[in-house]
Amino acid sequence: MKPRTRFFLALLAVVALGGATLWFTRHTHPLSRSSCVTVPTGSTEPKLAAPKSAIDQLAARPPAPSKVAETQLSNTIAQALPRLSRTVTNWREFKPTKLTVAPYPDTPMQFERVSVREENGRTIWTGRNALNGAFLVTVATEQDWHAVLEVPTADSFELHISGQQLTMIETPNIGGCGSDKLALKDVGPTISSDAATPVGTAQPQAAVGYTYVDVLFFYDSATFTLNNSDATAIANTLMARIDSANVALANSAITNLRWRYVAAYQVPDYTPTTDLGDDLNLISYDFSNPLSSSRTVCQFVYDKCVLHGADQAVLYVTGTRTAGGNTVGEAWSADNGGTTPAIVGIGDARAAIMWKRTSDNAITGYMTLAHEMAHNFGCRHDRATEKATDGDGQYYYGQDLSATVGTIMSYQPSIIPYFSNPNVTYPLSGVDVPTGVAVGDPKAAFNAKVLTDNASAMANLRALVASSSSSSSSSSSSSSSSSSSSSSSSSGSSSSSSSSSSSSSSSSSSSGVSSSGGSSNSGGGGGGALEPWALAALALLGAARCGRIARPRSSR
Repeated sequence: MKPRTRFFLALLAVVALGGATLWFTRHTHPLSRSSCVTVPTGSTEPKLAAPKSAIDQLAARPPAPSKVAETQLSNTIAQALPRLSRTVTNWREFKPTKLTVAPYPDTPMQFERVSVREENGRTIWTGRNALNGAFLVTVATEQDWHAVLEVPTADSFELHISGQQLTMIETPNIGGCGSDKLALKDVGPTISSDAATPVGTAQPQAAVGYTYVDVLFFYDSATFTLNNSDATAIANTLMARIDSANVALANSAITNLRWRYVAAYQVPDYTPTTDLGDDLNLISYDFSNPLSSSRTVCQFVYDKCVLHGADQAVLYVTGTRTAGGNTVGEAWSADNGGTTPAIVGIGDARAAIMWKRTSDNAITGYMTLAHEMAHNFGCRHDRATEKATDGDGQYYYGQDLSATVGTIMSYQPSIIPYFSNPNVTYPLSGVDVPTGVAVGDPKAAFNAKVLTDNASAMANLRALVASSSSSSSSSSSSSSSSSSSSSSSSSGSSSSSSSSSSSSSSSSSSSGVSSSGGSSNSGGGGGGALEPWALAALALLGAARCGRIARPRSSR
């Protein structure tokens, strides 16, 4: 079924259900818009309620296929934002209470604002629609506006406006994750850092009781070129994807965890590979791979993680990776051998993702990012994909809701923005279907529990570097024949910004960041750059250890 057809069918189903629901509610009690969304007051951080089904918030009319070609997306601002009444000269000031977006010229959908905040010199706006799980996230600088539009059971969309020019893309669930790689826990090398600050460096967020896991991004030159050599646009896109992943956490009733964008760097002198698994190895502490640039890339990535106190690192690449199954995402998952899912070690909190796979022009979106980051927490695919045996005592699986619909960790062709949770339902064919299976059931599938339970451990990974990385005995990895290398001093082409690093101390008492760089209530997320004397000492160990760490891994 073509993507646009799926989109139309999803909207028509909602409109049909909505008509019946609207008649019923109007004849029984008044509609209450306030019950549909949670609009926080006195806080710059969104607290998103799980979506509810107030049909009066849906603004979608039946499509008119004869008016537009099957594959024609909206290609002008007027088409994509049909109710925009004026030319926007500063997108940071664009904070509407309601926003209508049309991925196709004849399919407008209205979203009502649930949060808006200023962060990293950007305005971040989040809106909900009555369709269960649907949302719109926008990130704006003065001249750039990037949006992620999620329409469950249809494809996701990304809109980018630069000045007055619109680019609209579909980011379908294209599968092909190769993330059944297993990693033993280790702390990895410790390397000195420089003082360069990239574009879009995160600022401390207001404390609202979340555990923040800080994510640092990297990308190759092909991805930089694909984005018109615009580091700001890349940062905007990544921030929108991170916030979209957080909406998926909210959908899944995960109340303690949020991911937080830290920064984005171009990796200097990156040599393309033919296997995405090799890209993952390059940014991890696995030097059994003989690629000559591995130690340089490892040092660069680890250097920046220490500088910013990042807990997870994600590398985006563009091109063709035909070896290894031509996957679009790879990440490490822990193999702890027990029934309690565990996070990976600090050296393996890594993922490699195709920004664009040029063999079929597929572009990944926030769903792939959320999927791969969750692997690091211990989440696995659905039971069928994993070939799991019922009654195996594990619950770290995604869930298939039907023969075609599944949760984020599933391999079904239609993915809804939920992590499996038996306590959260999703409507399919008029029936509320649980999105997971309870622990103890032979078919247990409960990714939300894995993410909830392991949030603090993941957020404290960088704190472990500061407290214990000088101990070389904490790694269970065997040594390889690779020799050590010196620390890279290059900061990448996306660096240089006047904004301060999220790892530096904040003088704001409301940020919840202590003078040591740790968060007072966020599980250590945010970390902190080490003092120069500590960096000097750790660099000696790092130079001796980087390139010598290897650990067992398995791959499909």
